[in-house]
Amino acid sequence: MSLSNKLENAYLSILRYVILAVATLSLIVVVIAAGMMAKAAFSSPPKAPEKIKFEDRVKDLNKGFTVDDFKKDDLSKTEKKADDESDESTKAPVKPKDDAFATSIKTNISKIADNFVTYERTVNNLDLNKERLQALLLSIPVTTGVRREKPVMTFYFETLNTLSGDLARQAPGIAKLPVEKRIISDKLLDWHSKQVKKAVEAVDEANAQLNIEFQKKQEAYLEKKTRIFTYACVAGGAFGLFLAIIMLSIMVKIERNLRPLQQMVSNGRQTDSLGS
Repeated sequence: MSLSNKLENAYLSILRYVILAVATLSLIVVVIAAGMMAKAAFSSPPKAPEKIKFEDRVKDLNKGFTVDDFKKDDLSKTEKKADDESDESTKAPVKPKDDAFATSIKTNISKIADNFVTYERTVNNLDLNKERLQALLLSIPVTTGVRREKPVMTFYFETLNTLSGDLARQAPGIAKLPVEKRIISDKLLDWHSKQVKKAVEAVDEANAQLNIEFQKKQEAYLEKKTRIFTYACVAGGAFGLFLAIIMLSIMVKIERNLRPLQQMVSNGRQTDSLGS
């Protein structure tokens, strides 16, 4: 065997392994790209989050409405009035339309008024007019900018009932304190309104966070959909390369198999020419 044939056989052997390796890699890329394309094509869009309802968070939010919590807060801090931040709907009087809701509000206001009457009589020797006090208590959510929604209003008066009841129970002890250390009812009512608004804001922030997470999921979903064309191009290109390599291998094989036949034909012609 000549040197050229040996080199050719060596190169063909190397080429065979290269073809097998590249063809295998191409096929792997086709499978991976096709799988990614199918996953992106059949992926479901994210579902919009269910809005957190204020009434569903009442059990978690109604903590911290006691006289002791009021004492812990720094009452020297001033806060901007909420009238500037509230919309026009909060400036109208609270007028419950639902009978059960109205009954609940009236019951709570009556109890709250009784608690404040007891406190002022015990601590400051003042006799408050209960009817006027009830009207004042009904207008406080409006003047302090508390959101006028049924769950919020229910929460407002229920927590104020709890707070005022605690205040009435502590009235004998508070009466023994110096005047400057006694709890002022107006400040307590302002503090309570601020606490309710903080609770409402906490639910709003939770819903806002859910919306942000939903938007991120939507963006990821749309980005995944835009990659389908890229995956298709990659899969098509890799499959085309695979076919080209296979065709090259077949052509090399055919050429190798035809070479002995060509030599036989060439030798036969030489023999015929010598015989003639």
